[in-house]
Amino acid sequence: MKNYVLKPIVMIPLTMVLLFGCSKEEVLLEDIGEIEAKVDQTPLLPADESVMVEILGVRNIEGEVEGWYYYNQPDKVYKVESSNAYLGTKSSNTIVSLVGDMDAFGYSPSSTNPPCRYFDLSEPEDVGVFDKLIRGPIDSEKSWVHDFTNDPQFCSGFTAEEVTIQIREYMNSTFGTVKIQIDGAELDFIENGFLSKCSGKTNTIQTFTFTGAAAAFANDGTINIDVFENGEEIALDYSLVTIKYSLTNPTNTIVIEGCDTGVVDQLRSCKTLSELIDAAFANAKNHGQFVSEVSHLTNELVEEGLLSAEESKAIMNCTAQTK
Repeated sequence: MKNYVLKPIVMIPLTMVLLFGCSKEEVLLEDIGEIEAKVDQTPLLPADESVMVEILGVRNIEGEVEGWYYYNQPDKVYKVESSNAYLGTKSSNTIVSLVGDMDAFGYSPSSTNPPCRYFDLSEPEDVGVFDKLIRGPIDSEKSWVHDFTNDPQFCSGFTAEEVTIQIREYMNSTFGTVKIQIDGAELDFIENGFLSKCSGKTNTIQTFTFTGAAAAFANDGTINIDVFENGEEIALDYSLVTIKYSLTNPTNTIVIEGCDTGVVDQLRSCKTLSELIDAAFANAKNHGQFVSEVSHLTNELVEEGLLSAEESKAIMNCTAQTK
């Protein structure tokens, strides 16, 4: 393997970016034995306690990791190539939200045995939480947010029917210690009943599934997650949320500036008619423009079969009374 002499750029990623991730291809190693883990082995560190991580990343100006090296061998860099993660095909009734990226903790997508070492290969999309394990209590609480309010499928009347949260982790070695809070509800992090340890079993994905009324916490379009190590030390790779949902038509009538039209509200292109009329009111420079915009909207709705002529007239009567 070719050695590289690179100066690492130290950057701390603070910005959360929700995207379909950038993973890493195969890590090129001269001696695979360097990163093989042993069962029940705890992460290794030099005796010098001032060394917080043993493996660091070489970063470009965007903060992306292009390679990694051992802290005491900065001239020997193991290159990492990037590729796109695949999350499957989204259906019309499913929303997928990924925080972090599927890159085997920053080493490579094909890696099945990351080093059992303290490390920091966190990139901007890792929101300061994923792809790192820092010595001591500095990262004992890990928090992030899944925000899918801007997803085109997140509409008025959105009702979560099933929420599945998958978190890939490594080095967890005890039962009942690590806890997770999902929108404030605390659970044992070892949901699947087995430990990852440093055994080479790196594809340990803790899965949490909520159905029916228990999934209602996702109805506002955000999911807050907190992981508490409580003295344990674990590394996280990513958090993947899959939400199966339905849309419920509203039952209220359309009210325009206090005037009840008597027309039952409904959805159009992921927005209620009330929301579309309110937006027209907010954007109109004057009363005449507002009336014109609502008239154009109701004509379209009649053509689409969403409103009858009588319903359109009722809406326009209330529109005309606005000031």
